[in-house]
Amino acid sequence: MIFGDTNEHLGTAELFVALLAGLIVFLVGLGVIAALSARLLGLARFGVVIFVVLAAVGAVITLGFGPFFLATDGPVYDGQAASFASHLRDETSRSSLTDGKEGWPVLLGVVYFLVGRVPFVGILISCIAVGVSAVFGAGTARLLWGGFSPRALYAWYFATPLIVFLGPSLMREALCWMAISMIVFGFVAATRGTIHAIWVFVIGASVLIAVRTSLAVLILLAIGVSWLVCSLIAKRKFFMVVLIGVVAAAFASTFLRTILAQLGFSEQSLESNRVYIAVDATTGFSPSALQPGVGGFFLTAAQAFPKVLLGPFPWEIGLAPAWIWVVANSIVWLVMLTMAIRRCILARDRRWVAVLVVATGLLVFGMSLSLTNYGIIVRMRGAGLMLLLPLVLGGFYRGNRTMPAQEAATSTEPIEKPQTAPPSPAKARPISGPSTITTVSTYRPNRTRENATFDRAAT
Repeated sequence: MIFGDTNEHLGTAELFVALLAGLIVFLVGLGVIAALSARLLGLARFGVVIFVVLAAVGAVITLGFGPFFLATDGPVYDGQAASFASHLRDETSRSSLTDGKEGWPVLLGVVYFLVGRVPFVGILISCIAVGVSAVFGAGTARLLWGGFSPRALYAWYFATPLIVFLGPSLMREALCWMAISMIVFGFVAATRGTIHAIWVFVIGASVLIAVRTSLAVLILLAIGVSWLVCSLIAKRKFFMVVLIGVVAAAFASTFLRTILAQLGFSEQSLESNRVYIAVDATTGFSPSALQPGVGGFFLTAAQAFPKVLLGPFPWEIGLAPAWIWVVANSIVWLVMLTMAIRRCILARDRRWVAVLVVATGLLVFGMSLSLTNYGIIVRMRGAGLMLLLPLVLGGFYRGNRTMPAQEAATSTEPIEKPQTAPPSPAKARPISGPSTITTVSTYRPNRTRENATFDRAAT
């Protein structure tokens, strides 16, 4: 199943080329993630563990069930990549790629051009992307909380079915997660004074635009609007918030038409897509008719928002096996969302916590306009998971206390100094005599703090 095609343009044995390509990609990914993890987190093992485990999961799934297990769009990207590889060899005059989604088929097509049609190499690339997303997510948590919990990092990644099964696949989800985690890290670091981190933001935004343009627009708008509003509220500039809202409402119609035109959508095509993904789908739900104009779009999104944010509700769950996948991932989503909101309430400095929580809400609201299928909703929630991940990785810390730098990468608990009262200064003892008395108190550092005493000497 892994080695299903002949690498005629290389002129070598299929099995040898596939194994060699897989080994090279695995070692390169191992080195990149180890270096990045050591740079951002202090130790290389955090990202490496996630990459190796997911690569092993991908190998088992590919050998046992094939490279397209649970990856419904995997054959589409595989076919587009093979077509693009043929185009590079001048075997075909053109290759058909979906507008706004060209990035992943092009990358996979270059791999197929170099080593032949070996899907497992593409799966390894996805595993690298997931490992990088974990490193940047933990790095953002260190920026916000001064440290992070490695056990929480492993728990969230290995207990989330979406990451475990769609991370090591031919889906483009892994690249989207990596790009979003880079966007969040670069934006947080740059706005907190590390200006040179803006290159991480730019790279992440570029990757996301190439892989999924519509999601990139939603993510960038959600983070930008959330940061602007939260910053103005923190500075108590409520008039500016109202003014921005009025201006946004005035130009919303023009802005919406421009965005839809750039993405290749119209109101008719958007409505057709909403009906298409809901009809004849096990996990679909009946969508309300899309109302025209900005007000209609807002009303349609508001009606679907509770389902996209909190669904499926108990009365919607059926007996089909697909619901097991939906419910399992929805439980993880709701737990993470609850923990993130709790962190927003309890944090001493709520600014950046609120920015990420509000950005997640805006992202979900934007997606509510087009999503009418819980199976697709689960996949799209992965973007929200990457926004909330830095908050829950710091969920084991109390307040905003910062861990010492040498402990931040390894410890899972905050380091607290014992709260002991300082020793009271010694009182001068009255001494009879005509001379002037000077009382000197000295502290012996080699004594324990509990038994430390002040010696008194008179001169």
